[in-house]
Amino acid sequence: VGLLLGAGQLHTASYAQAATPAQTITLTERNVPLSQALRQIEQQSGYTFLYNTQMVQAARPVTLNLQHATLEEALSQVFAGQTLTYTIEDKSIIVKQKPASRTAVAAPVQITGMVRDENGEPIPGVTVRVKSAQAQLAPSTATDANGHYNLMVPSEDAVLIFSYVGYEPQEIPLNGQTSIVVQLRRGVSKLDDVVVVAYGTTTQRENTGSVATLDAKTIAQQPVSNPIEALQGRLAGVLVTPTTGFGGSTMNVQIRGQNSLLGGNQPLYVVDGVPYAANGLNSFAAFGAFAPQGSYDSPLNSINPADIASIDVLKDADATAIYGSRGANGVVLITTKKAKTGQGKLDVNVYTGAGRATRFINQLNTEQYLALRREAFANDGITPTASNAPDLVSFDQTRYTDWQKTLIGNTAPVTDAQASYTAGTALTRIALTGGFRR
Repeated sequence: VGLLLGAGQLHTASYAQAATPAQTITLTERNVPLSQALRQIEQQSGYTFLYNTQMVQAARPVTLNLQHATLEEALSQVFAGQTLTYTIEDKSIIVKQKPASRTAVAAPVQITGMVRDENGEPIPGVTVRVKSAQAQLAPSTATDANGHYNLMVPSEDAVLIFSYVGYEPQEIPLNGQTSIVVQLRRGVSKLDDVVVVAYGTTTQRENTGSVATLDAKTIAQQPVSNPIEALQGRLAGVLVTPTTGFGGSTMNVQIRGQNSLLGGNQPLYVVDGVPYAANGLNSFAAFGAFAPQGSYDSPLNSINPADIASIDVLKDADATAIYGSRGANGVVLITTKKAKTGQGKLDVNVYTGAGRATRFINQLNTEQYLALRREAFANDGITPTASNAPDLVSFDQTRYTDWQKTLIGNTAPVTDAQASYTAGTALTRIALTGGFRR
C-alpha cells in the first residue's frame, strides 16, 4: 500500500506471515541498498516499515551479518552510521531523519598583545586578523603606534594571522591564550636579490639602473655550449639570434633594439671584471657565399656554461656609465663560480640526449617544380634552352632529393659531462673544472 504524506512518498508493506512474527532474524548482506535490507527484515520479523522512499534511497548501503539476532539488534546494525533513526509503534517501525545536533555557540574572546621586529622594536600598522575561508568577513585590526593590538575573536580556538609589508606573515593558534606577543621576521623577496653592476654588487631594492640577471640554475637547465645562447627569450629587452646556422658561430646580441646602422650593435662583454673580445676567431671561408659576414668561431664558446655563476645585462646609461663609449650598446657581465672555504667538494654532472627537427616546410617535389617552370616559360612565350633553363633541358628530371631531411632530418645525439672540484682555506682556494661535450 502506498501513501502520500505532504510532498513525500510514504512506503508501507505487509505480508501474510505478519500474524506470526519470527523471534529472531538471520540475514547476511554486503553493500546492499537500505530498502532491500528493510524488506528482508519485514519478511522475517512481521513488522511493517514506514518511510519516505527518497529519504531511504539516499541512505548509505548496508552490510549485515545477523545470526539469530533480535529485532533490536538487527535494527541497531542496519541504522549504524546512517543519518536516519526509527521508532517502534505496535507492529510498525517508523523511519525518520535524525534531529540536527545543536552546537553550543562559543562566547567571543578578547585577545590582546604586541608585535615586535627582530630587534625587539614595536611595529605599528601590522594587520591582525582571524583565519577564515571568508577573509573579508573575518574580524581584524591593526597595531597602534606602540605595536599593541586588541581584537575580539569568535572562540578561543581561533587562529590569528599577522602580516605586514616587508615581513613574513605568521599564523598563530590561540589554544586558549588571551595575550600573545609576536616577533615578525623580515621577508626575503626579489628586491633583495644580489645583482652585479659595473662598479660592484648591489641589490634590486637599491639598484637605480636597468639590470637583468640570469642565474646559474637557469643556465644549467638549457643544453647549450655557448653561454650567450642561454639568454635567448630569458631577459626583457635582450634579443639574441645566431648569425648563421653553423655550429659554434657568433651570436648577434641587441640590447633595447638596434642602436646604430653602421657602427655595430654588439654589447661589451666583461668576464670577472676583464673585457672579453667577442669577435670571431676564424671564418668559414671554405663555405664561400654560404657563410655570410660574421659567421666566425665565437670565443665565448671557450667559456663553459657550467662554470658561470650569473650573467648580468646592463641596459641603460646609468648602469654602463663606467665603461664609457664601449658600453654604448650595453654591457654583458659574466661572473664565474669561485671556490669556497671548507672541505673539498666534487661535483659530477652527465647527461645524454637527442635532438631532431619536429616540423619541415612543405615544398614542391620534382614533378611539381618542373610543371611550374614549364608553365612560367609558356606564359612568357620563351622556349627553354640549356642556357636559360638547364633544369628543364639538361638536368635529370626523374631525381628528387628532399634537402631538408638530408641536411637536418637526422637525429643528433648529444652527450655532455661536467666535473668540478673545489676546496679552500682562509688563505688559499682552488677550483678545478673540466667538461666534455659532443
